[in-house]
Amino acid sequence: QGVDHLIEDRQGQAFIEAENFHLNQNGTSAKTWQLNLNNSLFSGNTYLLAGPDTGSSITTDIALRSPRLDYKISFSVAGTYYLWVRGYAPSSSGDSLHAGLDGIVQTSADRISRFTYATQSWSTKDMDGVRVTITVATPGEHTLNFWMREDGFSFDKFILTKDASFVPQGFGSSESQRELPRARTLTRALKDHLNALPELSERQAYVQSVKDKVTRKINEYLLKSGEDKI
Repeated sequence: QGVDHLIEDRQGQAFIEAENFHLNQNGTSAKTWQLNLNNSLFSGNTYLLAGPDTGSSITTDIALRSPRLDYKISFSVAGTYYLWVRGYAPSSSGDSLHAGLDGIVQTSADRISRFTYATQSWSTKDMDGVRVTITVATPGEHTLNFWMREDGFSFDKFILTKDASFVPQGFGSSESQRELPRARTLTRALKDHLNALPELSERQAYVQSVKDKVTRKINEYLLKSGEDKI
């Protein structure tokens, strides 16, 4: 089990460390995603190795046989997202992985490869040199999945972006914000209550009452800390 926070896609872009998965699930094969720490060549000094490295690959019955990593993401908009992956490929026998959404391998994102050998690098191409994309049918919460294709590959970080011209450099930007589950629940409850109010005047009054309460709490804190009220 991994991090229990929903990753927020902001302005059509999300930067995510591979080790901050929500679930690391084994398949029916003997392969696993193995956590490795304290390596400064990787973003966050941490990466996941597809292993054990015996020079084998999984190209059929992927969702059943291959170990899977899950990442819950709140997508602001639906549509096509370009996928960038950062990793370490020791050779042509350990330089690929699969991706998909909500437990289904997407043909536009399987066989991710074209990494530079024997160094950490970014790739957004599959084995045929075609741009890798993820199709998100609806906005809201979805789970991005990664499956091992070849053992020996080290998975470091990935980026989802709506910007076709975006190219990451170095480690890439810091990881996207994670939304706390309780904050998310409270926010949804407030929205549901607001939408349930039939009249515009009632909605406006409700919004004002919430604003007044929040302002009051902030002023109480500022008073205790000796700062000026807002």
